[in-house]
Amino acid sequence: MKANLEYLADRLIQEKKGVLLLPHVGVDGDALGSSLAISRMLTKLNVKNAVLTDEPVPDSLGFIPESETALFFQKDEADAYADYGFALLIDGHEKNRVGKRSVLVSERLDKGSIDHHESHMEMGALDVVDKTSSSTAELVYQLAMVLGEKTGLSLIDQTVASQLMAGIISDTGRFSYSNVTPLTFQIASDLLTYKPDIVSISFDLFERTNLGALRMKGLVFARAKVYNRGRILVSTVPLRLIEACDSTEYHLNTIPSELRNVSGVAAVFLIRETANPGEIRVNIRTDERIHAADLAKRYNGGGHARAAGLTVNDSTLDAVTAMMIEAASGLLGREDDE
Repeated sequence: MKANLEYLADRLIQEKKGVLLLPHVGVDGDALGSSLAISRMLTKLNVKNAVLTDEPVPDSLGFIPESETALFFQKDEADAYADYGFALLIDGHEKNRVGKRSVLVSERLDKGSIDHHESHMEMGALDVVDKTSSSTAELVYQLAMVLGEKTGLSLIDQTVASQLMAGIISDTGRFSYSNVTPLTFQIASDLLTYKPDIVSISFDLFERTNLGALRMKGLVFARAKVYNRGRILVSTVPLRLIEACDSTEYHLNTIPSELRNVSGVAAVFLIRETANPGEIRVNIRTDERIHAADLAKRYNGGGHARAAGLTVNDSTLDAVTAMMIEAASGLLGREDDE
């Protein structure tokens, strides 16, 4: 991976036309924090860049410094970015993870990626992908070190440190998940010397809420059902529920991990309708009995061993729910309640 970091750093430094920074759809703390950190570093290097998201940045992530600079991409704006020379996919390395911005990732535009999700595709020299990393922010820190060595500039400041800590804290569950390594703590220790407010970051990511989100969480918990002798837990979220609670999809992000805490459960599926007709998103959380990323990959999704996700088009909540239960039951062995 060191060689790929070197190649990517050289490509970014040498870019004359500009870099498009593309976090994955359904942007989260790691994707956004990592994108904004790279953007700030490139600006210091006088490299033109733009962070483009597939949806407006959720209010819940507005605490991340410079989140207001991220641009909500509309398909009819593609020509405005025609002069950029390089696209960097962030916290996702597959084209289908950038949604409608995929029109920007064409043969005419060089691309690379920086990501910590499992991959089943061949990587190029400009792809920095390491599934053993706790977060993409951890990899961006390493990229910052390489860029600093090559340019002689100190690229990390309090703002970058805050952006990267938001990513690390988000994807490690405040350093409580199994993806945390000694390197994670070493990087966090260095970032702390720049005095990011990690108490506020943790609160904003995991504690701060609003009445609509609180009501929605209660309803999602109430809708949870178990299958396969309690080993599979599913909660479905119709779009009307989100709208009735005056909440957003983003406020569902922490719920799958909370559902996984139910004793005896091997697989959790949070299955929800989106605002796009026929589009169903699935969040998966598992224990050691099921490899979440392998399961998601069957349906063109991806992720990690214990946390993954996928999107199904032209379907319904009931159909996708049945599909997920069938798939998980096949992996666990059939012990249906009937």
